[in-house]
Amino acid sequence: MYRIILPMNNNVALAKNEHQEEAVLIGSGIAFNKKKAFYVKSQE
Repeated sequence: MYRIILPMNNNVALAKNEHQEEAVLIGSGIAFNKKKAFYVKSQE
């Protein structure tokens, strides 16, 4: 599970996992309608 740090646009977001490692999440609509501190499942 990832916690959104910075939604960049609908398809890209900067996030942290449960080990506090940063990751860039890329996918169709992955950050759509998401704000800071929202959670995204790993399988999404």
